[in-house]
Amino acid sequence: MDRIGEFVRAHRFIKKNEEGIVNNPLRSNIAAFLESERGRRNLFHQDMAALLRSSHGEGLSYRTYIQTCRQNNNVTLRTLEFMAAALEVSIATMLAGDAKIDDWVHALGDDDIRRRLADIINEERSERGLLRKEMAALLGVAQMTYTKLERGQGNISVDTIAGIAGALGRDPATFLFCRDRKRHKSA
Repeated sequence: MDRIGEFVRAHRFIKKNEEGIVNNPLRSNIAAFLESERGRRNLFHQDMAALLRSSHGEGLSYRTYIQTCRQNNNVTLRTLEFMAAALEVSIATMLAGDAKIDDWVHALGDDDIRRRLADIINEERSERGLLRKEMAALLGVAQMTYTKLERGQGNISVDTIAGIAGALGRDPATFLFCRDRKRHKSA
């Protein structure tokens, strides 16, 4: 089993700003959600981190929780699914931030989101008439990673999702959660 909160390398299209923070709106949305939820529940950071651990001691460590709040952690969909379940919210709620999303997306789990991403990638490749290796290059991922993405496999990180969205000219916070792809182009 994968460790929850394990370090994951950032996508090559995701860069740090002048303060050393990774410029990824998904990381920002997750951090803002965690802070908002902590405030809503009137908890200290230690108590919030404890909510994100199972009765068997599995889950996010305090350090991983803090690093996620500071936007220093490239969390994966599996980690987000674990956090969302512990907090009784949806993955979409954590990723979308203040963006308006449809109600149906709140039922999407890790597997569903990976399948949606695979469908989007496959549609884009078909529409653009690209070979798999050309699509992998466009998305900024290795061919092996691309194969996993197009099949909806693997544990995808939020930096990879944001990198793919950027490469496709889409809004990272909403492009997985809309039926109309054209509606969620990046500004």
